[in-house]
Amino acid sequence: MPDPEKASDIYIHFLEKGESGLLKFTHFNFENHGEGFENYCKTMDSEMGWDYILKRFKEYCEGIKSNNNHQPYNKRQ
Repeated sequence: MPDPEKASDIYIHFLEKGESGLLKFTHFNFENHGEGFENYCKTMDSEMGWDYILKRFKEYCEGIKSNNNHQPYNKRQ
């Protein structure tokens, strides 16, 4: 079971930008994850971190067909 005391935090702000919107967020308190948090922080800042997660979320929201018809990403496949 996840322990909230050992979790990082994310602030999410939705901003109006013309006829569309902008998502702005801050991910912090990585040290709460304990030993090895530096690697987690680096991973989330890499191309397979938030850039990848948000790209996939955008594709899903736009209805773009990718990765087996919107099946969740599963590294074990």
